[in-house]
Amino acid sequence: MLEMPPGSVRNIVKYYRLHGHSVVPPRSGRKKITDPRQDRRIVRAVEASRFISAARSAAEVQKDIGRKVSKWTIRSRIHAAGFNGRSARKKPYLSKKHRLARQAYAKKYCELSAEQWEDVFFTDEARLELHGTTGRVSVWRRRHESFSTKRVLPTFKSDRQSVMIWGSICGNGVGTLHICSDSVTGEYYRHILRSEVPITRQLNGLPATISFVQDNAPAHRVKLTKTCIKNLNLKDLGHPAQSPDLNPIENVLAEMKRELNRSLATSLDDLKLKLKRIWSSLDDEYIWKCVRSMPKRLDAVKRELGGHTNLTSAASIAGAIYQHDRKSAAEECSTTRCGHCWAFPASYSKEICAAASIYFAKRKDIENSESSSESSSDSDDDAEAVDSDA
Repeated sequence: MLEMPPGSVRNIVKYYRLHGHSVVPPRSGRKKITDPRQDRRIVRAVEASRFISAARSAAEVQKDIGRKVSKWTIRSRIHAAGFNGRSARKKPYLSKKHRLARQAYAKKYCELSAEQWEDVFFTDEARLELHGTTGRVSVWRRRHESFSTKRVLPTFKSDRQSVMIWGSICGNGVGTLHICSDSVTGEYYRHILRSEVPITRQLNGLPATISFVQDNAPAHRVKLTKTCIKNLNLKDLGHPAQSPDLNPIENVLAEMKRELNRSLATSLDDLKLKLKRIWSSLDDEYIWKCVRSMPKRLDAVKRELGGHTNLTSAASIAGAIYQHDRKSAAEECSTTRCGHCWAFPASYSKEICAAASIYFAKRKDIENSESSSESSSDSDDDAEAVDSDA
């Protein structure tokens, strides 16, 4: 009936009569090669140097106890203490001076609202390689396909070809994309500003005087460049060194690189065409969310006392900000903008929002008419079915 050997049943009954229950507690097992004191030493070594390997830690423990200890034993002790091996995140080096500068920058501009940041002009340069990223790339393959030509990532000699680009964004979307034909010296950078800033200002409907963010590249710190910035009615907000997390255009450039890696270019001309195509197809809503994440970025820097933050890719946080702003804008639409104002940057005019409300109203009428026609057709089908049954 139980489908068990009679001996097993007798043993269970005997154990129950002796102990009052039939659950056998876990056995002690083989004695551990390390004692609690040595386990604590292993954990202290990891806490003192987070980059220490299990093999090196095992060698140190062997000297202490005079017995051979495998690296797998060391790993199990480290895991039991709550540590796990992970790839280290790469961030710019921050000295004490850098941290203080980041703190000062965050305190200076922390009072600016997300709406005020929408009118700020963020710029940066980036170099993109012809054959894509040099970092880790994943591939789907079977075990025997490790070195198949279509499954390996090719490497190249030092004659790598690349393109330098300059781009700008604001709350209304992307500005112009400039593909540099020469190295970015002070003179060439001033040429970029003179040729691209007026077009971007007109394209995005920016005011005559714009707040302006750039990094601390040598070409940006030249006196002639500062004079050029003033002549273009740009108010330089400054930028702390080693702080890509405080410039939302870094997220946009990273997204461009990811998109470029999905379809690698075959030549420099093809690379330039792909860059222009990717830049023009960037979602305005994504740009808007990145720009509006600036208050969160500054709060994170203040919270970390000028240290590193996790906002270099701020898509999730920007999404939360977008949902919050959508709700608050809907509550204020009766006094400020139309009921659909959450779909547009705050700097858009009321006329645009009014046109949008007309568009959404028409779309709603079309959807209602389609749904009513579907319901009427369903009722006709039901009537026909009743007649056929009759």
